[in-house]
Amino acid sequence: MNNRRLLATLLLLVSPAAALAEAKASSSGVNAYFTRDGKSTKVPLFAPASATLPVAEVENEAITLGELSKVLAGAHGAMGDAKSAGKKDFAPLLDRMIDARLLVIEARAMGIPELPELKKAVAEHREQALREMVKAKVLAPVRPDQMAVERAYRETVKEWKVKSVLFPAEADAQAMSAAVAAGKSFDELAKKAVADKKAKGGEPAVFLPRKEMLPQVLEAVQPLDVGAVSAPVKVGEGFAVLKVEAFRYPENPKARQEAEKRSLTGNQQLALARFYKGLVKKYAKVDEKLLAKLDFEAAKPGFAAMKKDERPLVQLKGEKPITVADLAKGLEGQFYHGLEGAIREKRVNAQKASTLDGLVSPRIVVLEARRQGLDKSAAYRQELAEYERSTTFGTFLEKTIAPSIKVTDEEEQKYYEQHKAEFSYPAMYKLESVAFRDVKDAQAALTKLRSGTDYKWFKANAERQVPDELANPSLDGSTVAATTIPADLAQQLAGTKKGDYRLYAAKSAQYHVVHVSDAIATGAQPFAEVKGQIAKKLFAEHVEAALKDYAGKLRKAHPVKVYLTKIGS
Repeated sequence: MNNRRLLATLLLLVSPAAALAEAKASSSGVNAYFTRDGKSTKVPLFAPASATLPVAEVENEAITLGELSKVLAGAHGAMGDAKSAGKKDFAPLLDRMIDARLLVIEARAMGIPELPELKKAVAEHREQALREMVKAKVLAPVRPDQMAVERAYRETVKEWKVKSVLFPAEADAQAMSAAVAAGKSFDELAKKAVADKKAKGGEPAVFLPRKEMLPQVLEAVQPLDVGAVSAPVKVGEGFAVLKVEAFRYPENPKARQEAEKRSLTGNQQLALARFYKGLVKKYAKVDEKLLAKLDFEAAKPGFAAMKKDERPLVQLKGEKPITVADLAKGLEGQFYHGLEGAIREKRVNAQKASTLDGLVSPRIVVLEARRQGLDKSAAYRQELAEYERSTTFGTFLEKTIAPSIKVTDEEEQKYYEQHKAEFSYPAMYKLESVAFRDVKDAQAALTKLRSGTDYKWFKANAERQVPDELANPSLDGSTVAATTIPADLAQQLAGTKKGDYRLYAAKSAQYHVVHVSDAIATGAQPFAEVKGQIAKKLFAEHVEAALKDYAGKLRKAHPVKVYLTKIGS
């Protein structure tokens, strides 16, 4: 059982999504209303200046508006706006935060924070938190390169308007390609080849995105300008000659967002690399000669001896040096499946530089954080306090609550009987389709097939259909589950039986006449298959109830004051 994950579920701790929602909400006009010592006031819910105000006190320990606003944003989700987050009933969330704080106070009284594993975790987090704060400062001003974004975006969304002719014989395809190169009209040559039954195709050109083209077709058209014609391209059993008639770049907000994300990630990596290089110059002096001489694969002095070698390898300003022994121990940790084999296979020395870098980088970043005074900041103190509470709560849960929770077979069976609808196999289908780019062609095909035309004959003879290798989705007669096909297609297929047809407008701008060659209705999953799933759910419910009960008893022994009365416009 992952106690941290359970804690996050129970308390809705802040996440990156919550931080995004908080950022969107910061100027929303949603207010928090307080009453304290007989005086009422209101402040902006998500404003930084309001973050330190106590919404409640537990044994004189404050729960701040900033902490609650993060939980509210996380509960609502990153896509919600501030007004919606403000409408969220804060009372149950604040109650959970109060319960958690009471349980942490109880855990402290039991001495849980003094456990060696907790003290070690908190100590390690102190430096990790500083490193994350330094990283955040370095990355804060980094932005995507808009020119690079535009190039990547246009490359992603580009569509080619392509006319094609497919020849069974390569010689005929080469002859047409040569004739076009000599100045003859592509359209006239295509028309004649089709009329002479030497080729198929010649229909009006259509725009194709890269994802709808075979790799060899995309490779052929990418370098072509408008009006240019390709050399013959092997496609299935034939050879295609392709003409590019136009380009276009349709709007695609998701693709633009992805291009911006890739550019930002790349720029962030560059910024961190530059920053780190500067820190190495500032804080570290590597004994390059000694590093070059170190042979961790040699029989003498041997790896065991090098693990005791205290010669300084890297001098650090303001901190003890990194020694040969430190590097040896770091290398040992790289080979989880045994060091002896790695030494025999001469794989250890190759890891010297990267392992040493892994030892140097965390230390010099912490040195820089301290130089900047981040270890004395309020944000750092708050982060440490939240982490200490989280780990203390998690350990309290693991050692005090979880051992007393039992889920019986009878409970599991009862839950199964009462929730059978939740445990069912998805509907299964055998699906095949004829795809078209024009909805009128698809509608005409649907009418013919429903009137009794044999599907296989129609599939083999229908004109203007999308080639199978370009069909998206690809429905080739295989058995599929309703949960593995597009959701809108699954909705259309609900209730169908063997032999039915449906017209499906795919997101790929193709129109599929879908033939249901077989259908298997949903069915209940046996209890044995879902027993483990039910046990986890019931365990989590029992844990939450036990925590609530324990916290309820603590409320009688510890003073709790709530100052927040309302959240709204």
